Amino acid sequence: MGSLVLRRQTEFAPSGLTDFFGRGKLPLFIDSFLVPFHSMFDYRFVTLLGPNRWAPVPMLEFHYPDVIAAEGVANIALVAERLRQFLDSRSFTTTHPQSIANADALADRLSKSCCHGEATLALARWFSAMAGVPTRDVGTDREQRMDQNRLMSVVAMEMEEQELSQRCYELALEVLQHHEESREFPLTTKFRELFDYADDVRLGPSSRAILRAARRRDIPYTRLNRGSLVQLGEGKYQRRIWTAETDATSAIAEAIAS
Repeated sequence: MGSLVLRRQTEFAPSGLTDFFGRGKLPLFIDSFLVPFHSMFDYRFVTLLGPNRWAPVPMLEFHYPDVIAAEGVANIALVAERLRQFLDSRSFTTTHPQSIANADALADRLSKSCCHGEATLALARWFSAMAGVPTRDVGTDREQRMDQNRLMSVVAMEMEEQELSQRCYELALEVLQHHEESREFPLTTKFRELFDYADDVRLGPSSRAILRAARRRDIPYTRLNRGSLVQLGEGKYQRRIWTAETDATSAIAEAIAS
């Protein structure tokens, strides 16, 4: 499954919010790429970093043909019931109670989904929650946009790590594909793979705790590498941390310089 970068552009959040940590005028980097999934259609992910049209947090948009997204999904309640049974069985790696509660609510939302687009988003958010990244409701489930003379549907999910959220969307499509073909989806196996993948790509618990505190204070942050190097704030006010060490610590000077 290859990817092709189509464009990259920069936008800015509304001004007037800049303070000691550089909050406001945040660069919003947009990456989009096409990913062939199967013979039915191609889809695109668009990564939004910084405040955006959906929320003040990073989001991953999923674009695919509206003719597919608008289709109804027969007996979607059966899929939702399978998710509830999986939750009730507790046959999965322990996750945070907030994640379980979020996943349970999303199973209920899935049972009420009226189209493929809404079902895809609910399933992607369910997998994200079960991987330890519960997501917030941004209010709008689906938008329609024209792209190269094609009507596309767009759904968006709060993102912690792009690769993890992308995998959640892909698993959602796989679930629906199995359901439409009356094949059983190997939920236990796929969840175990997703949970292990999340453990590999996410920041550690210490770094995540610091970033949660930054978010509560509206301090923007950016992960700078595949390790634990993170930038807090913007511009001349930025500071960098490596797990629980700051840029005042010589131990992380090499990582910052690189």
